Amino acid sequence: MDTTQHQYNYIISLFFLSIGLGLLIFSLYIFPHLILHWHYKLPGFILEWKHFLMNYYKISATTSGSVLFIIFLSLAIICMLITNKLSNMSNNIITEVDIQKPVIRTRASLLSLQILLMIILIFMLGKMFQWLIS
Repeated sequence: MDTTQHQYNYIISLFFLSIGLGLLIFSLYIFPHLILHWHYKLPGFILEWKHFLMNYYKISATTSGSVLFIIFLSLAIICMLITNKLSNMSNNIITEVDIQKPVIRTRASLLSLQILLMIILIFMLGKMFQWLIS
């Protein structure tokens, strides 16, 4: 694979990384409103989509909010996995040329684990805060 293909992989990887991080931040932004029922301004399409799910599938507000949160979070995770795959393709190309340098792949998995733990921590803190208020 030549350098132009490596550059295209890098550009596409950065594109998916920015989309994935944007979706992750957006899903964390809509999380308290959809699941914990905090009241603040959200984009209209989120509220319309939530009400559509509630009316069409006859589910509760918390369930429809959870479905929307999971949709946006799973899209963020998919974009991050694509970024990771493209990054590993680039690392494999580099290591085939220069075998003496070790490849550290645990950084990406450690970062993914940290993001997952942060999401769980934010969820637990929100639930605890809601419990303290009520």
